[in-house]
Amino acid sequence: MLDVKKFGKRIAFLRRQNGMSQEKLAGLLGISSQAISKWENGHTMPDTSLLPVLAQIFQCSIDEIMMPAYLFDPEIEEKKLDRMDLQARNIADYIIQQLGSAKPEESIGLNDAAIIEAVRRVHPNLGNWQITRKMPEAHKRYVSTYITVTTPQQELRLVEKVYYSDDKELLGYELFSRYVLAVPQVYCIDFDKKILLMDEVTDSVQGICFDEDSEIGALFRNQYGVMLKEIAQVHAAFWESEDAFMKIGLDIRHGSRESLLAHINGMEQDFLAYREKEEMGRIPKVWNGLRNTIHADALQYFEDAVRFLKQKYISMVEERFHRVKNITIIHGDLHPGNLFLCAGAREEISSKSCTRPARLVGEKGVPLLDCAGAREEISSKSCTRPARLVGEKSIPLLDWKFPGTSVKMIDMEAVRIGLCTEDLAMFMALHIEPDKERSKPLLDHYYECLCQNVEGYSYEMFMDDYRISIAEAMFYPIRLINSGIYDFCMRDKGIRAYETFVADSTL
Repeated sequence: MLDVKKFGKRIAFLRRQNGMSQEKLAGLLGISSQAISKWENGHTMPDTSLLPVLAQIFQCSIDEIMMPAYLFDPEIEEKKLDRMDLQARNIADYIIQQLGSAKPEESIGLNDAAIIEAVRRVHPNLGNWQITRKMPEAHKRYVSTYITVTTPQQELRLVEKVYYSDDKELLGYELFSRYVLAVPQVYCIDFDKKILLMDEVTDSVQGICFDEDSEIGALFRNQYGVMLKEIAQVHAAFWESEDAFMKIGLDIRHGSRESLLAHINGMEQDFLAYREKEEMGRIPKVWNGLRNTIHADALQYFEDAVRFLKQKYISMVEERFHRVKNITIIHGDLHPGNLFLCAGAREEISSKSCTRPARLVGEKGVPLLDCAGAREEISSKSCTRPARLVGEKSIPLLDWKFPGTSVKMIDMEAVRIGLCTEDLAMFMALHIEPDKERSKPLLDHYYECLCQNVEGYSYEMFMDDYRISIAEAMFYPIRLINSGIYDFCMRDKGIRAYETFVADSTL
């Protein structure tokens, strides 16, 4: 039987852990602070309909709220985060030790025979082989080992990840590898052993360079059309797919109107905490070369965005998410750094592009402001024919070896059901191009590619969805700033996107 007193202590602990007063939590739930006090003192229990909302506010599962009430020790809980960090380090050390074991049967990772068996499912004519491994590397959620499989015909470079615990990224890779080609080749996913084996993304251009004034940065910017076409194909593959949706389930925020309202209220609280830090001078003026030059008037957009989301977004829970209408599975964290440009043919790039902006060749050009601040021209044909950079001297960049699609996505831990525009807001509004006038040709290109395989999704609905996704996405850099990652550039891009797409449309 549930211990009501311990349940109350659990609620109090989670509330304090999230930096909330009883009044603030009550405001998020739409109840009185006296009701919160009664819960925490063990006099009453919350209505069961509020449990998903509490889970959303506290960023945990319902079980994490309920189950500890049977054996909850406040003193132990206060030390939980430090203990979890220590456990993660110990697990990483143990996995690294086991991965380097001289006895294959004691190894936590895949042994050579298992690796070859998995690779042969994709490359049946492997022939004689030799495997070499680099030293394992510890990360926050897993240990990775880079592996090379060498045969007389080819060399395969792989990465094996052994996760410390059940990890949503395994499900993300499993789902994407079944439906689309936009991830590196996956050879093995073992949910019991928490192992992922896939191609290492090599001989490619990572999008983290998208705003660099360099050859690689110029190449990446000139292929935005190719990337958006691939993103559209991914979204189309999962469009209204109940089979795929059953594998992953609805995100908790879309479980009910109350849950989504709690999510929006949580975003508002993030902003209020940020604004207080700005007003108290606790946000640095310069961080990693980025200047904090935000104007006080721009902060009003965040308050407007909360009202806009409550007005436009909450009704979608029943109209779209529960009825499985015009929704898809999204990457969930589609910033340029999670995209790799991997073509199957040799490209040419100007050696002058790092000092003089290159121009895309096409029949018709429209201005586009790239992230380095230089105006480019993007071909209206770039969605079907890769553009070529023009310069005084051209040099081969890479001999890319990836088959199939020219774009690969990584980091699948945030995969979920959502609006297609959520990925676009992360990729475009917060990164490559926030301004409406300059991003419109790219958005139109994405929409045209999407509609080659999707019906019943009007352009007006698409643009309405993008406005909602911008309003939600602009709070992401605020959370980063609150956590000590002062990405003022991303924050300002989110504001610019809201200003030109949302604020201007509501005037």
